Amino acid sequence: MDREQEEKRRAKEQAKSHVTCPKCGSTSIATTNRGYSFFTGFIGSGKPVNVCQKCGYKWKPGK
Repeated sequence: MDREQEEKRRAKEQAKSHVTCPKCGSTSIATTNRGYSFFTGFIGSGKPVNVCQKCGYKWKPGK
């Protein structure tokens, strides 16, 4: 019984550690820095952004 509980706990931890796309659920995610914008220039250009490699959706890390 102890072994089953340990396996379930590990599975939960692994599920938490994988980042998934909020739009399509893909786990193929890249983190890049925001680039130059015509409207804001370089303001905010150093902030990281997650990008889904499957659908192209972008979002802030930590959400």
